[in-house]
Amino acid sequence: MWWIIPVVVLAVALAPLSLVPLSLEAAPFNSKSVMPASKGKHNQYISDGIIRGGDPLSHPTTLDKVRWGKKWGYERIVFDLKNKGIEWEQKVPPYFQVGVNPFHGKVQIGIHYIDFRNVSQSALNKSIAKSNLIKSVYLAPKLEGSLASLEFTVSTPVKVETFYLLNPPRIVLDMQTK
Repeated sequence: MWWIIPVVVLAVALAPLSLVPLSLEAAPFNSKSVMPASKGKHNQYISDGIIRGGDPLSHPTTLDKVRWGKKWGYERIVFDLKNKGIEWEQKVPPYFQVGVNPFHGKVQIGIHYIDFRNVSQSALNKSIAKSNLIKSVYLAPKLEGSLASLEFTVSTPVKVETFYLLNPPRIVLDMQTK
């Protein structure tokens, strides 16, 4: 019974803290905010949500290059992939997800089944140096598994279209101001 007094004193001391929320409530998930990526460009941009596509059963792949270019009305980022194997160039890229978060000014992409990377942080920085929309890019270090994760910080709210192309397989992000 000796422990009751310290517990009561502690409870009284911490009572004011119970009025402060311990965590922020997450935004409700809306399945309508998840769109499938298409094969080829269709001018279907989103400003908040997730775009997913690719083959969830893909073979290990190499992230060969990340290229940036300016087109009329938008900026484009291309993720070049390569692999060996029969008819590789005809296959859909590995599974990927692109998240657009307007509240944090971020566009993130995760590409699964990437066993090798021929891309470095310095090459990415050089690639986006002339961008008007992208302030910075971060290539997460390869830990365990086969996920390549990149985060683009944008200078202004953007709309994003993501699609994939074949011959050779690549993933394309088109960004334009909102």
